[in-house]
Amino acid sequence: MRCTHCLLLSLTTLLFSCLQAQVLYRCTSPGNDTVTYLLGTHHGLPRQHYYYDSLYTQLLSRCEVVFVETNVLDSGQARRDFLKQAGRIAVFTGGRSLTDYLSDGQIAQLKDFYRLEFGISGERFDRSLKLTPFFLHQRFFGSDTTRVSVDKLINQDAQLLKKEIVSLDEPEQLLATYTWFSQSISPDSLLNLAAGYGAIREQHRLLDTAYLAQDTAGINRFIRTVYSAVFRNELIHRRNRLWEEMLMTRSRKTNFIAAGIAHISFTGGLLEFYRGRNYRVEPVDLRTRQ
Repeated sequence: MRCTHCLLLSLTTLLFSCLQAQVLYRCTSPGNDTVTYLLGTHHGLPRQHYYYDSLYTQLLSRCEVVFVETNVLDSGQARRDFLKQAGRIAVFTGGRSLTDYLSDGQIAQLKDFYRLEFGISGERFDRSLKLTPFFLHQRFFGSDTTRVSVDKLINQDAQLLKKEIVSLDEPEQLLATYTWFSQSISPDSLLNLAAGYGAIREQHRLLDTAYLAQDTAGINRFIRTVYSAVFRNELIHRRNRLWEEMLMTRSRKTNFIAAGIAHISFTGGLLEFYRGRNYRVEPVDLRTRQ
């Protein structure tokens, strides 16, 4: 009897794990008249391990509107105005640069870190020294040849399919977020990255492995361990609440949402939003590994 109970418990645990081990979900409204696909993305996966599943293209082709965190391919005037304002936030005030805060040895240490972890050349690093720490790191993460942004691939695919692409982050709110991070993250934080290179690389490896395995429980553990409560609130929760308001007014009958996995499966994420509205939420199988 005890063995039977243990077996049932093991099977239940396995089933629950399988249900949680997803990065793509189908959310169907109570009246079955609206379908929204939720894809949790990774902003910088090792390119050699990632497989862009053709299912993404199939689902995108069926949807009327595609929501992304930021439509990086938008070339309209509003986007240009936003980038101009963001550019002013991104740099140190008074014409200063990272060299005004760190020694030559510390700069060299950082340069080595970005070369080893992201494949960033010394010349490219030197051209970015006027950027504040947050923007410098964002510029490198996921934008080089060694890592790929799943978000950008979805963005490109949706544009090729001539879909309506909507940015979840409104320009004013995104600028407010950028300002907060630019003011909150000090040059010393970059030194902590470089000094703890081995630990940071292991963290990235664990996150990459968890994402490729669609292990959302592992991803959530990473988020709780690496990001402070203040950081999570600013980067994830506050933005989620704003996105939910937009989704209630801008969604159509068929929708595709691509946002960082933390916005989807973490506590207070969009999965909870749709479940709270009595949507039927189902995991969708896909390939992420080559």
